[in-house]
Amino acid sequence: MAPEKRAAEIADTEASVAEWQSRVEQLRQRVGDPETVMDQNGRLPARRRELNLVGFSCQRQNEVRRLRALIADLRAKLKASTDRSERSELRNRIACENHTRVAWEAIPKLDAADMCSECDTPSNWHEISYTMILPEGPCFAWPRRAERMREARERFLELANKPRTPELPKAKPLAVIPSGLPLNQIVAKLAELQAKHPNAIVRRGNANKWELWPPRSTTSHEPAR
Repeated sequence: MAPEKRAAEIADTEASVAEWQSRVEQLRQRVGDPETVMDQNGRLPARRRELNLVGFSCQRQNEVRRLRALIADLRAKLKASTDRSERSELRNRIACENHTRVAWEAIPKLDAADMCSECDTPSNWHEISYTMILPEGPCFAWPRRAERMREARERFLELANKPRTPELPKAKPLAVIPSGLPLNQIVAKLAELQAKHPNAIVRRGNANKWELWPPRSTTSHEPAR
């Protein structure tokens, strides 16, 4: 990255951080102690963390069980397989799934205070960039994050509901003369087709067949050869 561009991006980031810090401070002055703010169900953050810890513990146990069963199944398939390519793919899959299993099992014992009050995820996971192993990253309840997810869902729905452009009909030859015919039959067939399509052109098709096509000016959908 060019030094000028890097400096500009750093300045923009610092300005954005300062702006959001100012907003947080204003909100803190209006709301007061965030630990006294109830959610829509009347639960305080401390209670929400307790419930989120239960949810996360169940998720961790389920993931470890699922991965252990999956790895055992993959190892059984590897043992039974004789295909070299399949065995290589299975080994890679086992290594990947085992890496994820180890990551889940390595999570230390957590207390309610370690949890995010807005989702069933450890709060320190929100301070880490996305990883391909554990579901770390920004909290889905954060306003900017929630807004981006909403916009992404709307875009996906828009694309899913967008009517598809009808495909153009595939061009077909006017006639096909198979290979392997006696010369007199080919000459007779060409004479017959010439009478019907005097301006047509002859091209070689698949399997050494002769294909009769309209003039190029009238075959806008004709595939390139």
